[in-house]
Amino acid sequence: GTQGTSMLPLINGGTVDAPEEAYSATPPCGWQYRPADLRVIHSLRTPEWKIIYNEDPNGESYYELYNLKEDPEERIDIHPRGVDDIAEPLKKRLHELMLK
Repeated sequence: GTQGTSMLPLINGGTVDAPEEAYSATPPCGWQYRPADLRVIHSLRTPEWKIIYNEDPNGESYYELYNLKEDPEERIDIHPRGVDDIAEPLKKRLHELMLK
């Protein structure tokens, strides 16, 4: 199953030994939802980067990549700019997590 870390100690003024990365997977919802939707949005977040894999078994799957240090609001997708040296290790780790 999915593992998590309680953030309750932070609320109480303590500290948390949290991992450096976070993985999530969710179906589209809200304005992104389409009837009979089989898409899944996977993401991996590190302190500096967030990579998103929009998986669409019935259409075109694609990636997004954000530099969270320079673009914390995730407005500029740098994946199309050919940043393979950054994207490839993140893609590999994301797909490892998707298989768990």
